Formats: sequence, structure tokens, C-alpha cells
Amino acid sequence: VETYTGNASVTGNVTITVANVYTQEMEIQGGGRTDGDPKSDVYDPALADVSGKVTINVENSNFGIGGAIYGSGNAWGETSSASVGSVAINVNNTVFDSVLEEGDDAVNIIMGGGIAMNRATADVNGDVSINLNNVSVGYVMGGGSTVNDADNEELNDQPRYYGTSASVKGNVNISLTDSTVDTIIGGGNTGGSLWGDDELYAPAEGSGYGTADVEGNVTVTLA
Repeated sequence: VETYTGNASVTGNVTITVANVYTQEMEIQGGGRTDGDPKSDVYDPALADVSGKVTINVENSNFGIGGAIYGSGNAWGETSSASVGSVAINVNNTVFDSVLEEGDDAVNIIMGGGIAMNRATADVNGDVSINLNNVSVGYVMGGGSTVNDADNEELNDQPRYYGTSASVKGNVNISLTDSTVDTIIGGGNTGGSLWGDDELYAPAEGSGYGTADVEGNVTVTLA
């Protein structure tokens, strides 16, 4: 569910199942999506929360070199929110390697948390569980991201504000079996340095990087 203004939240659980899919680039967003401007007298804040559990099951697929799975939502705009209750991501026999074009440098990732930009919130209010079996992917991240990587045209000369919060309020459990992963990050990301973008995507002066912490324990199991 995506909303520009008002409440488009889900009261209950969300289950997404994908099998036997081959695509050049596929993205799954477990939570909702908000694309709201900062709150004003004209528009209500955009809300696309999921109160319950998000479960994402993927098997026998190729998501492409720029593919991604996000457990929580994607929120943009002051006071907007795309948070979820908890997240379980289960991926079997899946790769992220079909190439869009020669020399493509897209990042592929499985992220338990969500994406919050421009003073928005995309938390996971409970636990995150990521279970991968025979999977090949570039990055696995337990938490979320507050990095605002919009290009200058998208910002329309407005200041670059990072998200307020893309935290996990519970525990993170990541389990990899017979899988290939370049980088595992137990928590979240509040700076572009992970992708080499700190200078390019520096936040507006004095505004900060937001919060993408894990309040509980992080456990990573490799087998």
C-alpha cells in the first residue's frame, strides 16, 4: 500500500510468497510506502504502517543484480511512517545475479528493516528473522537505513534530510546455510559510507543522520 497523505495502514499481518521467478531486477517491500511532503495545514501525515507481522517467502528465483528484499516499509516525509510489527524473511535457492547491462554496479540486498528518508520513520517494532538457504546476495542487513540518497533533481533544491528512525525494537536473528554473501551487517545503516557515498549524500548541516539501531540482541549463524 502506498499513500501520499492520510492513513493507508494495515491492521493485521502481511504475507508475501514468491517462487520460480526470473527477472532483471525485482524488489519486495514487506511494509507500506509513503511519499508525503512535510506535514502542513493542508495535508495529513502519510501513514502506511503494518501493525502485525510481515512474512516474506522466496524460493527458486533470480532477483537480478539490483534486486532487493526489505522487511519493513519505505517512508519519505516529515511525520510520515511505514513501520511494521515484526519481520520474518525466508529465502531458498535464490540468486541476485542477472545483469541489467555490462558494467552495472547496482547493489543487491536483503534487509530486515525499512528505509526512512526526509525525517520519516520506518521501524520494526518487534523482532527480525532472516533465514537464507542456498542464496547468493551482495548484502544482508538486519536493521534498516536512514540514508537519503535522492539525487538533486528529486530534492528540488530542498535540504537533504535523513530519516528520523529505521530501528529494530526487538532482536535480530540472521541464519545462513550453504549461502554466499559479500557483507553481513547485524544492525542498520545511517551513513552512505557503506556504499562509498558519505560525501555525495551528506545530510543538511546540523540535521543529523537519524537512528538505525537494534535495541535487542543480534545473532548471526553460519552453516
